[in-house]
Amino acid sequence: MENYSLIFVYMVVCLVSFASAKLGIATFYTKYIPSACFKNKDQRKMIAAAGDALWKNGEMCGKCSP
Repeated sequence: MENYSLIFVYMVVCLVSFASAKLGIATFYTKYIPSACFKNKDQRKMIAAAGDALWKNGEMCGKCSP
């Protein structure tokens, strides 16, 4: 009987998942939407939204490029 209890506890522990995240809003655009950095050029890169604090009037354009 004790073995069944341990197996049950083990199964419950395996099924429980923990996640942590910060609350926020994510935005993405398709390649057909012109970007503020590259206008209508297809740069083959993902385009993300940035707030005014990160944008700094286009100062951040190309900063994430390798």
